[in-house]
Amino acid sequence: MKNRFFSKFLSRFGFNKYERIVIIIIMAVFIFFTLFKFISSQKNFNQDATVLGLRSLRTAVNLYYGEHGGRFPSKNIAEELIENGYLDSIPYNYIGDKSNKIITSDFEDNQNLGGWCYKAPGSDEYPQKKAGSIWINSSKKNSENKLWSDL
Repeated sequence: MKNRFFSKFLSRFGFNKYERIVIIIIMAVFIFFTLFKFISSQKNFNQDATVLGLRSLRTAVNLYYGEHGGRFPSKNIAEELIENGYLDSIPYNYIGDKSNKIITSDFEDNQNLGGWCYKAPGSDEYPQKKAGSIWINSSKKNSENKLWSDL
């Protein structure tokens, strides 16, 4: 152990062999718990960022609706929201595959591809959703055991 950098560093400060071993064990435990906490916070970040993105999209759609005489964006929702200044860019959905695409048709065939789903006005697809609705394109359940698509 004499040639190891960390061992040399500790021996400069008068630590003996056993004290160095204890310090290394304590550091290993600390690193383990830090990594565990980091990994679990990464999962929470993905969920929170997706919910925030959904709220941003819904706010932008509602502002568009209010400022355009009660008319929702068409199937070109991404272009309309960005061109009119409601969003700088489409937020990402981090649940499943990271994506920021907005699907406006063939909802049943395009499930779980990540991104978002938007029911444009005049669309007969997905009758349980109202025109102008936007939701997460995922059939997974969140930490509260609710479907992401039902938020």
